[in-house]
Amino acid sequence: ELMYHEGTWHTRSVINSSSLAKWKQENKKEKLNKVGVMPGGFHRKKFGWIDETVFYKDMWALSWKPVLKRSDPPEAPRRTDLVFSENAVPDVKPILNSTPSGTEVTFRKLLARSRESGDPKELVSSVKAYLDRAKFSEKSGLEEAVKACGEAAELFEGRGDAVEACSARGMAVGTYIWMNEVDKAMQMATEMQASAKTVKVEVKAARLVLDCHFALGELDKAVEAATSAKDSIQKSGDPEALCEAWGLVVATEIARGDFEAAVTAATSATSSADKLSKAKAWLLVAESQMALGGNSENEATKKSAYEAAIAAQTSARVLFKELGLKKEEAEALQGVVQACLMQGDSTAALQTATELQAFAKDTEGSTDGMSVLAATASQLVATAHLQQYSINGAFLEGGGEAMIAAAREAVASFDRLGEAGRRAAAQRVLLQVRRAFPSTN
Repeated sequence: ELMYHEGTWHTRSVINSSSLAKWKQENKKEKLNKVGVMPGGFHRKKFGWIDETVFYKDMWALSWKPVLKRSDPPEAPRRTDLVFSENAVPDVKPILNSTPSGTEVTFRKLLARSRESGDPKELVSSVKAYLDRAKFSEKSGLEEAVKACGEAAELFEGRGDAVEACSARGMAVGTYIWMNEVDKAMQMATEMQASAKTVKVEVKAARLVLDCHFALGELDKAVEAATSAKDSIQKSGDPEALCEAWGLVVATEIARGDFEAAVTAATSATSSADKLSKAKAWLLVAESQMALGGNSENEATKKSAYEAAIAAQTSARVLFKELGLKKEEAEALQGVVQACLMQGDSTAALQTATELQAFAKDTEGSTDGMSVLAATASQLVATAHLQQYSINGAFLEGGGEAMIAAAREAVASFDRLGEAGRRAAAQRVLLQVRRAFPSTN
């Protein structure tokens, strides 16, 4: 049996209609006043206790399938003489809320005062305070913030401070991304990178270009842009700027999910002759190894990655110690603790966290930020005890008393320092500690 339809010959075919039969059975019209019908005509959802497809597997239906095409189907003519309304369709525009928010009003007042003083730092501070509270719908306020960033950048350039000018324009790029105007952000960032007079400004501008690519989801283009920026900065011979450029490559490779390429790039950065740049490069190696271990399903790969991260953090610590950078040395120790925790080595984590705690307290008054690191070390001590308790139900050296004392010290220290976010994290650790060691409640 053949059928000709719109230039094509069709023949009969038999298809399985089990899904159609199941759908008809589930969606058949219920009669009124029947059991299972809720007041108002609503039906209860029915769920099968077994796989119901076996009841409909032998359902079949007749259909048509094309076998020979003679010509393309004729195009249906479109009527243009039908007019159902004498009036044209009005162009309805959405109602725009023209009333500025309290945040925007305050921002404009601060902006006027900053412009009168002519201080670019006040302009940047006003923009930062506004962007922390601005809504996505405040287009006029955000555009004014972009304009203020441009004014601050020009004032910084007039004073010869190119790095601060780049930071001000970077805020404008971030504002454009927040406004979902990534094309404008990309154009501004590209122009900044092309017109950069120093390698430090070029690195900052390249980072802004990568932010635009990340906002668009263009990870491959981000890798190309980071590699191109690294090759350009490598010609300048500035080791610190080159290390930052390698950091851009590592960050983009990690974002793309190519962790082995990130490790390779970070390892290449460690060939620098400058001690500070080499120490920062070892931190990049540790970061990429941690990402590799955290995203691998192979236990052997995880173990080797975490061991490599610990070795990299240790190498960075040695270099920071030779340079006399106490804070950076303490941060490298903190990285070792975190890698030990990820590896599951609670004993090594406790030993390193205790060492960090003593080191941070000894240098607390001489270096900025050491008080925060000392409190963080106390929190890590409690975390190491908790990890060991979750493994075998026992505590490490010092027992539960040392664990609860460290957790309480971390909360009290963050509270004294005014670190609200860190204190909240320490309080969560303290809650877990109390659950594991209820005798202290």
